[in-house]
Amino acid sequence: MLTRISLIVVILAGVGAIVFGQMQVKKKIDETIADRNTFHTNWRTEEALRIKREKELAETKEALDQRTRELAAAQEALATKDAEIAQLNTDLTRTRNDLTRARADRDAAQAKVVAYELTGLTPDEVKEVIARLKQSLEDIKGLNEEIAKRDTTIEGLEVRIAELVGPSDVPVILPAGLKGKVVTVDPKWDFIVIDLGKNDGLLLNGQMLVSRNGKLLAKVRIVNVMDNRAIANVMGGWKLDDIMEGDTVLY
Repeated sequence: MLTRISLIVVILAGVGAIVFGQMQVKKKIDETIADRNTFHTNWRTEEALRIKREKELAETKEALDQRTRELAAAQEALATKDAEIAQLNTDLTRTRNDLTRARADRDAAQAKVVAYELTGLTPDEVKEVIARLKQSLEDIKGLNEEIAKRDTTIEGLEVRIAELVGPSDVPVILPAGLKGKVVTVDPKWDFIVIDLGKNDGLLLNGQMLVSRNGKLLAKVRIVNVMDNRAIANVMGGWKLDDIMEGDTVLY
């Protein structure tokens, strides 16, 4: 009987050891599974972070490439602008030289007319002189038209150069109460000629208002100043109505 009880005790002890061992194995398995799940979670997090960083790097590279392209385009535009200014200056010099020659030709023709008028001639000679005078007058008319055309071209070129170079940021103070009239309007180049100049105290880059019967029409900037007249460019965003000859310009 004692032997049977001892055997039962040994069996129960063995079963208990087996159960305890299985519990320890299950705990180890659960810990291993938990470690594996943690590893996978961390790996997925790191992978997502890597993908995000690669995307951000690609976006940064694209932005950098875009800025590089924009910089290259800006440099190309600047070079084009410089070339255009140089060409305009060349055209302006050539036109001024042509104008000087045209005025010299006109003066020579006028001197020839005066010389003929002061000379006593026979009737036949008078007829010949009259014919020459008519031809000289036609030449003078053509030269005056050429001079007027050159003047307009010079004014347009000077306005275009002023537009490309740009005005100074320093405000220009003009004489208080300065007032004049519009004498020429050029819609092609969007500039006007006014009957004010250096003799009136007008200064380059000064800004004036254009009005008609108390109504504001535009704001202009002086881009070229002569003794008794000046060229003014209509400022962008300030043209409220069309400007006409005779409109008032005031400061």
